[in-house]
Amino acid sequence: MTTPVPARPRIVVGVDGSDSSRDALRWALKYAHGRDFQVEAVTAWNCPVFFSAHAAPSADEAIARSKAERLLATAVADATPDDASAHISTRVIRGAPDEVLLAVAQGASTLVVGHRSRKSLTHSILSGPSVSRRCTRKADCRVVVVRESTP
Repeated sequence: MTTPVPARPRIVVGVDGSDSSRDALRWALKYAHGRDFQVEAVTAWNCPVFFSAHAAPSADEAIARSKAERLLATAVADATPDDASAHISTRVIRGAPDEVLLAVAQGASTLVVGHRSRKSLTHSILSGPSVSRRCTRKADCRVVVVRESTP
């Protein structure tokens, strides 16, 4: 009888190109170092939907996905020391950031997200709850929120 090899614990990190998400990725890599954790960097993307009788995937969708892929690749390259590259994987997924992160984080040990400070009450009211707040409320795993550093 063979015993199944347990999967390496995963840390899922939301990367949106902001300084706080880059800090979240660095935090996850530092935390995972020496612990044999797999870090999974995830970028969610979306494209405005225009309703038409002849709706078909547009060039805008390809452009949006390509930008998301470049954003994630750049963030990983900037945050990844040479020896950590074996412990990180990347995913670019279409959808709302909180929904994508919560889905990918199912079964993970930790979800790491950045938190940007709100510049104004009006912006906060119009944009609704932040992705980090929605993730901390709904995730079925531990959530680490890395706040934006202040100058």
